[in-house]
Amino acid sequence: MPCSSATTASARRGAAFAPVAPLTGLPLILAVHPSLGVSSVDELIALAKSKPGELTYGSVGPGTVGHLAMELISVRTNIKLVHVPYPGSPPQVTDLVAGRLSMVLAVASTVMPHVEVGRLTALASCSARRARRAPNRAFSTRPRPCAPSARQPWA
Repeated sequence: MPCSSATTASARRGAAFAPVAPLTGLPLILAVHPSLGVSSVDELIALAKSKPGELTYGSVGPGTVGHLAMELISVRTNIKLVHVPYPGSPPQVTDLVAGRLSMVLAVASTVMPHVEVGRLTALASCSARRARRAPNRAFSTRPRPCAPSARQPWA
């Protein structure tokens, strides 16, 4: 079905899209493998700056919220990370726990069970509020790892 002329004219004028309704409210957690030896976002950024292009991060595919948010972190903090796309959360988290990845920005329910038993370290949450899955975790908020638009998908 072709676009209406009003929609086409609006697009030509450069009209921006506006969010209409939130799709989900899942908090994202920045989790790292303990072998990195970092306990804050600032320490992670310092480590990444000292090893440009050596630290890796996983996502559940190119263009996903986790991928784009990590790219945003890279740009805002002037660090060079290597993106490793996965076909889903289970293989991504498996590789992080095994130490084959340095970090992920993933849904809390996929990483917090591993944080709770010490297999991963949670550094930050991208949700506006404390994650229910991690109510007793004091997360770093400076620098805030995600932009507001990366916290929650909208339609």
